[in-house]
Amino acid sequence: MAGGQKNYRVGVIGFAHMHVNELVRRFAEHERCEIVACADTVPLTPSNIDVEGSRAQGNRVKKCVTNG
Repeated sequence: MAGGQKNYRVGVIGFAHMHVNELVRRFAEHERCEIVACADTVPLTPSNIDVEGSRAQGNRVKKCVTNG
């Protein structure tokens, strides 16, 4: 803990809402935050929307982890 300031380890559970990507990006850019875990589930009812960045594309967790 440098300079007496706390460091934060962040885990994200659930990627159903598209705004979570922005929140993960902001945490990843913060100098005292480290993304340590991301998880999502397969929904019981498939999404009927297949747009860029949507959960239906199945790459939201991977995108957050690789691109912040």
